[in-house]
Amino acid sequence: MAYRLAEDGFARWDRFWIAGRTVEPLELVELGERHEAAGIEPRTGPLFPLWDDVVASTLDYSGIRLRNATMAA
Repeated sequence: MAYRLAEDGFARWDRFWIAGRTVEPLELVELGERHEAAGIEPRTGPLFPLWDDVVASTLDYSGIRLRNATMAA
């Protein structure tokens, strides 16, 4: 699932888009059907081995949401 949000009310901050107020979603989009139609197979796997590779790379990255991750594979 993904939230579709109005574009107005957001401002660029570094590499992120932020809002200084509560934003109500315009709709909740079911991605499963869209992924299936596009031939995308969502998969999950252990995050932290991948994250170690990202940190060691030259990629421009953000780990802002990693506080929500768990160590479980």
